[in-house]
Amino acid sequence: MKTLLKAAAAFFLPAAAFAQDVISAKAGMINHIEGRVLLQGEPLLEIQRTFLHMEAGQRLRTEDGRAEVLFAVSSYLRIAPHSEIEMVSAGLTSASVRLHRGSMIVDAHLVYDEDSLAILLGEAEVRLLKKGLYRLDAAVEEGSSLTVVQGNALLVSGAAESEVKKKRSIHFGNPDGAVFESRFKHWQEDELTAWHAKRASVIAQTTAKVDKRQVQDDSRILLSLPNPDHSGAIFF
Repeated sequence: MKTLLKAAAAFFLPAAAFAQDVISAKAGMINHIEGRVLLQGEPLLEIQRTFLHMEAGQRLRTEDGRAEVLFAVSSYLRIAPHSEIEMVSAGLTSASVRLHRGSMIVDAHLVYDEDSLAILLGEAEVRLLKKGLYRLDAAVEEGSSLTVVQGNALLVSGAAESEVKKKRSIHFGNPDGAVFESRFKHWQEDELTAWHAKRASVIAQTTAKVDKRQVQDDSRILLSLPNPDHSGAIFF
């Protein structure tokens, strides 16, 4: 039951940038923004009256801002400034997004199968094989890169496939078509990784609060049940 409660808690997200708490199960929900962020070219306010979802085909662009978007159940896209993503498909257990430019971190807590979560970069596709922590950087001239901090991913580029395991980074999409893979011991920290850590902490605290409320609700239900010692008790 504890696992089920944690999964349910993933839908209950903090409203650090919005006006109220929300429960959502659909991918593409814009959960949190900071600074200047545009959806379909229209600026989003840091305090919204309603919660917005990215529909298939819509684009979100961060200028001097950041954005956190729900990427299927219990998974989040944390998008750096000066980046642009496009929602390709959005479902309950599966979703795909295209990173046109910039950087983002994928914090995936649930991956149902190797086709459920995918990120497109140019002509390449990254499929998340396991829950974990991933970073993607897209650049036209320098090429793109995938960094797997935790988890396991599959890079599909043309007819070639490369499995990328944790603590490894792969560079691809270069003009000459070369692919380079390297290992690392420690994740290189920058403003995006620091913001990811901050947002992950906020969501973890919210999840703990939901768990606590659920335990309290369960306790009240148990206390309201008839005493089995009473003569009117029903036995099975």
